[in-house]
Amino acid sequence: MVVYYFQYLSIMKFVFFVIMFCSVICNAQEYKKLRVAIGTGYASVGQEYREYSNGGQVLFFLEPSFRLNDKVSVGCRLEVTPGKTVASYTFNGQCYWVKKSQDFRPFVGWGIGFYHPYLSGDVFYGITSRQEQTVFGFYPRLGFDYGHLTLLIDWNIGGYANATIYPPAGSALPSFDGNLSPNYFSAKIGLQIGGGKKK
Repeated sequence: MVVYYFQYLSIMKFVFFVIMFCSVICNAQEYKKLRVAIGTGYASVGQEYREYSNGGQVLFFLEPSFRLNDKVSVGCRLEVTPGKTVASYTFNGQCYWVKKSQDFRPFVGWGIGFYHPYLSGDVFYGITSRQEQTVFGFYPRLGFDYGHLTLLIDWNIGGYANATIYPPAGSALPSFDGNLSPNYFSAKIGLQIGGGKKK
């Protein structure tokens, strides 16, 4: 019984220490901890099973994040490109390398997660896909924040995903097994909600 009592005290002391440490870190920060970025941009997606590289596309993203301190943040990214499509669900981190209290804050980062490429049909081919494979991928990133605006570029890299490809509905061709690429370059601009300087 005495042993359990001392173990309980040790746990409580540890929890108290963690709470106090987090409080100090939080008070020392000049920027708010939580933020959500939402925006759009350009993506270059290639579906190489037909040796066809799709041109520029619009993408949309949502990226909530949490600042560990003023120089490091961690978060997740939800992103989709219409048409010859890739949907991604990833976790990432960013490191800022400028001093505090500056509006212009460049950063570098890295992300890992899952990519789900698929074909939703287009005006040229009307091709669709089913039973697409979700694959693992990663991306380095580079960008900067300016006030509540964020501009960044990501290089998304992953393995090919197996899928069943369906030709246009009016075609006599049968469906076939193909590969879809989750690889694409993106340049984005977004608006950040929260995460600004503390008053």
